[in-house]
Amino acid sequence: MHEHKNILKLENYEFLSDDVARALAQRKISACMYKEDDFLIIETHQDFNVDEIKNEISKLSFLRVKQQRENEINERTTNTLLKGFKSLALGTTHAYDLNLEDQANIQSLVLMGLGGAFRCAEVLEDESLGLKTYKEHSNEQLKSVFKDLLEYKQSVLVFYGLEKERLNALESLKDLLNFETKAYENKNKRKKGAKKQ
Repeated sequence: MHEHKNILKLENYEFLSDDVARALAQRKISACMYKEDDFLIIETHQDFNVDEIKNEISKLSFLRVKQQRENEINERTTNTLLKGFKSLALGTTHAYDLNLEDQANIQSLVLMGLGGAFRCAEVLEDESLGLKTYKEHSNEQLKSVFKDLLEYKQSVLVFYGLEKERLNALESLKDLLNFETKAYENKNKRKKGAKKQ
């Protein structure tokens, strides 16, 4: 990096230009910014402390990228939950939705001790899903489905909670930029389901 009194040259900072602009604005410095080769050039007629500006840019960039990574984890968590879960409650593997309405419906049926038709799809031998239809479940089978739902949901939330802990342990912008959220793999597969009554 090469600096002059009123010029700051930042290498590979193009992707952080918003953070540079915010850092300058916070210090009430009006400047002209442009890209030259791999540098972001800042020119101003005002005096500024180069180290203070660099530190402010680093701080703003760190916070912004960290928030982006946290948002990515939240989005991955939501998408993983919305894919639904599998249960052997009907004797063979079936896939169930995990939207809020389905969660509320199954919880109500289980708490009331009722059975009933619940929407699911049989998982075929090639792991593809059959048609989702309403299939009759006994209360015991719904309890089994609800247990699988809770186990799956807890497993996903813990997994991505640990990803957030891994993210929060990072202390450098470089590490944040290199951070990749791991993909969840369901390892909680039940071996047997409740028999249909």
